[in-house]
Amino acid sequence: MTPFPKIGASGPKALAVSDETVLSAVLADSRALGRVLRGRASHVPGHQEAAIKALTDRWIPVAELIRPEPTVSLADHCRWMNLINAARTPSAQREVPSLSARVACVRELLTAIRLALESPLTAAQLSAVIASAVSYGVYTARGFIDVPQLVVDLGAPGWMLKLSVADLVEEGVLRPAGHRYRVASGHSLPPGREHRIAARLRAQFAAGVYPAGTRLPRVVDLALNLVTDVGPLSRALRELEWKGLVVLASRRWTVTARVAELPPPPPPVPPLLAAVPYSASRVRETCRGAVYQWRYRIPESGIRDQWRELRAMAAQLLADTVARGGGIELRSARAREMATAMLPAQPEAALWHTACLAACVSDLMPAPRGTDRGTSSVRGGARVKA
Repeated sequence: MTPFPKIGASGPKALAVSDETVLSAVLADSRALGRVLRGRASHVPGHQEAAIKALTDRWIPVAELIRPEPTVSLADHCRWMNLINAARTPSAQREVPSLSARVACVRELLTAIRLALESPLTAAQLSAVIASAVSYGVYTARGFIDVPQLVVDLGAPGWMLKLSVADLVEEGVLRPAGHRYRVASGHSLPPGREHRIAARLRAQFAAGVYPAGTRLPRVVDLALNLVTDVGPLSRALRELEWKGLVVLASRRWTVTARVAELPPPPPPVPPLLAAVPYSASRVRETCRGAVYQWRYRIPESGIRDQWRELRAMAAQLLADTVARGGGIELRSARAREMATAMLPAQPEAALWHTACLAACVSDLMPAPRGTDRGTSSVRGGARVKA
């Protein structure tokens, strides 16, 4: 039997030191379980039963280390307890069908250990990511959430996301709606354009686009960047002022130190560079189209494809700005945050989010000769109502 590394009492993090060794041992013992049942006699020799007992004695302590506490993730805790108890239960009789069932249970336990070591996030961490996305308006009560959508959005395995969703249902953040889920009314972003704009600004604060002490751009300029009108933006800033995140001084809004208390935004979704660089005309045309669709509320069935294309354009232009320089740090930070933010699930919010990304991509474009940035923008200096 493969020598197993010594495990301390510091929990799953102790396994991370020898992940490769542990995974190879898991695979070796999984193959050994398959060899146990090669013979099909009516009774199984005692040494095969002893081999299975040796494997369970070896791996159940590892599963106990990985198993989270009920206060961390109740669904994941119950799953691990079921796996451990099923693997620990001895066969009632030493017959092939009974032993086959136990081998299947031990194999399932080994598979769970392997997946837990390979996964970068735990179920509790994914629950925190989904809850953060809810607080920043990515998921709202107006739309549905299902596990396949979360797999696409977060890139995590479906079995782990099911556990995370079960924990959020237990905490009251989500509520079942058939085979899908809705955000509970007490946790959802309130209806209203100003609340959506405030959530977008909070995400920028949390991502460090506007650090504490930074003076925000003029309201008119900020409205253009967020593809909205001054009215909803002013109400959003008043909401942030009530929460202590900004303060009005000398007719300019300033970010306060309380932004450090904001929950972290959802993890960034890195954009992919296109195989062939986009031309300037293609970038301007795509940006104009995205803002136009939002301005006139044109339903777009391929909004996710358009969002991916704009993210690739942002990545291309951000790489160009590093070489170009020229004091565009704020514009680069805004574009980087928008290009890596999750696309909201609600269709209208996704349309607005894509338009905001288009505005940031347009800001990275070098202005044509003989024009200033205000007249060369895809927005053309005109206010667009949100």
